[in-house]
Amino acid sequence: MTQPTETPPAEGSTEMVRHEHSNDSNSGPVVGNRTPMVITLGAIGLMVLLMMGVVAFALAKIGD
Repeated sequence: MTQPTETPPAEGSTEMVRHEHSNDSNSGPVVGNRTPMVITLGAIGLMVLLMMGVVAFALAKIGD
């Protein structure tokens, strides 16, 4: 009885590409610029902090 061998990759397969680029950083389908994301997250964080300040101020005024 013969032992089965490994099936070779099909023509046009991305098998070899995966091995060649497996260690690339940010190797998603679209390599984008993260600056807009950082700016947006910073703005959201600032808004959250401002809202916490407004709530704390309102609670302090209610307590008076």
